[in-house]
Amino acid sequence: MPSAPLTQFVDDVYALACTVRAPDAAEAATRAIYEALCDEHEPATANRSMLFTYAVRTLAASEDAPTDASWSAPEQAPEAPTDAASPPQTFSDRALADWLHTVVPLALAHCMPMQRLRIAHAALQRSATAPPDAVTTPLRRALRAVTPQGTHALLHSVADDRLYAVVRSVLEDYYHPAPSTLRASVASLVASAGTNAAAEASPTNSDASTSPPSSTSALAFVPWRRLIAAVTALLVIGGSAWALMSFLEPAPAPTPDLLQLSVRRSETVRPVAPQPSPEAAAAYIRTTFGRRVSMPRIDGTRLTGVGTLRLGSTPVPAFVLNDTTTTMRLVVYAYSYALFDALADRASVPREVRVVLEDSSAVFTRRYTDRGALAWRVRDDIFVAVTPGPPARWRDRIRP
Repeated sequence: MPSAPLTQFVDDVYALACTVRAPDAAEAATRAIYEALCDEHEPATANRSMLFTYAVRTLAASEDAPTDASWSAPEQAPEAPTDAASPPQTFSDRALADWLHTVVPLALAHCMPMQRLRIAHAALQRSATAPPDAVTTPLRRALRAVTPQGTHALLHSVADDRLYAVVRSVLEDYYHPAPSTLRASVASLVASAGTNAAAEASPTNSDASTSPPSSTSALAFVPWRRLIAAVTALLVIGGSAWALMSFLEPAPAPTPDLLQLSVRRSETVRPVAPQPSPEAAAAYIRTTFGRRVSMPRIDGTRLTGVGTLRLGSTPVPAFVLNDTTTTMRLVVYAYSYALFDALADRASVPREVRVVLEDSSAVFTRRYTDRGALAWRVRDDIFVAVTPGPPARWRDRIRP
């Protein structure tokens, strides 16, 4: 479908807008960005680089900030291979990754709005081209401002591409996916713009010399059978056109699967502070989230701490566990039916999962490439565990 290349970037454009707007205003800004682009370009010919150029110009203009060449991205910049979600290989590297995921959000909050917008633009472009110093310098200056002086040498050793990968991971954690209503609105807007552009490009015959006679004279000379055939043809054409337009009407963008979203975000969950005991973890969740959550019981695991998965403005507590034999990492989210309802516009719970959860002794399992997801219920708490490897090997270790 012609609109696909543009609509698949809604999440990133929305995240970019959220760096300088409240969520509601960011939705309106995202629609305005797409409208501005579609007013001047055919959706089929537009690309990611053009979209982001319009995004930063629109957001910067409304902040009365000057625009310059650093706002524009290369037309065909390849995507950078860096992946912030790949697991670190050493203890030191993992400790550094955890620390960066803690201090980078603070540094972004410390930046001025236009600096934050430029940094987010560079991160979300996923370009292999290094951002200019005018963008990177404020980021590193903000990082030094929010960290102890003794860590500045460590900050200096972190490459720029790794910093931007963490920025991108933070923005995705905070703002992905965009609200389903926004994605549906943008899909409709882009599809409509593409249809209008195609209609304007259709050839029209305006030669007066070949114009048909007036309807009155035509009726006088056309036999009645030919008239009936012509009317029938018009009705068939009109019905076909209506059916075609109904078929082309963009369907609402599908809401992401909550289990798949939980798996994708699991690497971004970091323990805020060590919670060495189930009692300490329960107390932290009660104080921070206002919920009483029991500790998930999985044989052969040890509690590392409690982190947060943030889906839009909704925080979800997450237990971080380690396998005592292999030291492999598990993340167990503590959902509830109330959270399912609160997240309905951002993530859907598959029907087959809900059916299994009706039985408190049952465990739902699903495999996602190299990881697994398991879901079970303990009274009002609904746990979703993201495990390394096939979920079947963990199924018998769970104690519902």
